[in-house]
Amino acid sequence: MQRNINKLYVINFLTGFVFWYGIEKLFLRSIGVSTIGIALNAIAYIVVSTLFDIPTGILADRWNRKYTLMLGIGCLTVSSVLMGLSHGLTFYICATALWGLYTVFTQGTFQAMTYDTLHELGREDEYVKHQGRSYGMFLVGISVSSVLGGYIGQHFGYRATYFLTLLPCLINLLVLRSLQEPKFHKDTTDTKIWPHVKQTVRIFTHQQFLLVICMLFIGISILNYTQNEYSGLYFIALGFGSIGSGWANAAKWIAGALGRFLSQRLRHYVLWFIPLFFASFVGFTLWRSTFGIILFTLTGFLESIIMTNIEGVVQDNVPSNVRATALSTLSFSYSILVIPISIVFGYLARYDVFHSYQFTAGIGLLFGLIWFLRPAAVRHGTLLTKSPDTM
Repeated sequence: MQRNINKLYVINFLTGFVFWYGIEKLFLRSIGVSTIGIALNAIAYIVVSTLFDIPTGILADRWNRKYTLMLGIGCLTVSSVLMGLSHGLTFYICATALWGLYTVFTQGTFQAMTYDTLHELGREDEYVKHQGRSYGMFLVGISVSSVLGGYIGQHFGYRATYFLTLLPCLINLLVLRSLQEPKFHKDTTDTKIWPHVKQTVRIFTHQQFLLVICMLFIGISILNYTQNEYSGLYFIALGFGSIGSGWANAAKWIAGALGRFLSQRLRHYVLWFIPLFFASFVGFTLWRSTFGIILFTLTGFLESIIMTNIEGVVQDNVPSNVRATALSTLSFSYSILVIPISIVFGYLARYDVFHSYQFTAGIGLLFGLIWFLRPAAVRHGTLLTKSPDTM
């Protein structure tokens, strides 16, 4: 099973190795898609994520996590090719919907596979360290491919970045096929679907500390989603072209990767990092110059540390048979909210993308306040100890 951990590092790196991430908004603008159209495309993605997030989490818990991951990478492969063939918004949105399936097939499943592998090895207390490294490798993959994608787009055209993504996807499928499914998971997958869903919801609603951490998760996820999804518009507003966008995108992802790698070592500082994260997000929305990239990058670094530790707390407090579903439920919770937020973001971005980000910052801060205003004992217990209800 130790080989599973090493393979998951490689798989996460290849999953992030997508050449078109850094230049997508430039490509959309090149085929005549407006700012509103870009927002509609993002909404299509989040609608698919919302509809299928929990069902695919249940699939991973009840069926086979390795095959669920392979389905996800298969969707990424096909969607990349279809996006590269697009000449207008309608066809591109269809491809984006398929890309959304890739996200929900893999979101939560990677984490559940990692935790159950470690549990079988008797090392589940190392989850934050290994998941941080795995997701860090994913972000390194995005970083390297973003830089390369900028140069590929500059010299060979934006479409080439979509078609070349086919190669790492195919290699990824071969590595995924060699993963071993943890027996710990197989022994706990006999729950029927509706009781499965109810059990997951009950876990969150009957533990105060999990409810509090859900609010924090939702607030940070909203901000992180808009930062990542519309970063291309932010870079365009700063005057960056293909290569500049590739490097700026890579800087953010490298910072995120560093945060993931250091998440275990810095976990005792998380309570300080949370307010700093919100402050840095607000800061880059107000700083209308290339120096804002510093705060933009810092935001990604802090988000990685905080979210890795939040995932660790959730993993420690849910049973294996609902582990992927639990993370999918959290994702579903913020996805519902992101749909109307994306509509307003796209409308405001017609006039000023900075105003769009400021609007999003306000929404995220509302959820952050729910966590900030909780009693100190509960707030500290959510990230530094086990559940305060079980201490």
